[in-house]
Amino acid sequence: MRVLPRRWLSPHGLLLCGVAIVALYLAMHAAGLRDEARVLSGTPTDALSTALGLGYVVLHFAAVVAAPLLVGGAGLMLAVLLLKKRRRTR
Repeated sequence: MRVLPRRWLSPHGLLLCGVAIVALYLAMHAAGLRDEARVLSGTPTDALSTALGLGYVVLHFAAVVAAPLLVGGAGLMLAVLLLKKRRRTR
């Protein structure tokens, strides 16, 4: 049983996930949700602001940590696949 479809574990799929994370983060940032991250400092807020703030913080960390790893992994996987393909044709 596979957890993820095979296409998500390809260079294209990893690159697409990395780009999607950054796009969502930029959309939240452009919408002005950076101010909602005040929940981290313990500033009292309502439930919606807390949820939006936590979502922004999670996407910020994903954009800073996970997205570069996904893009780098996609490049490395593509290089390995091309190298294997090149060796087969020899």
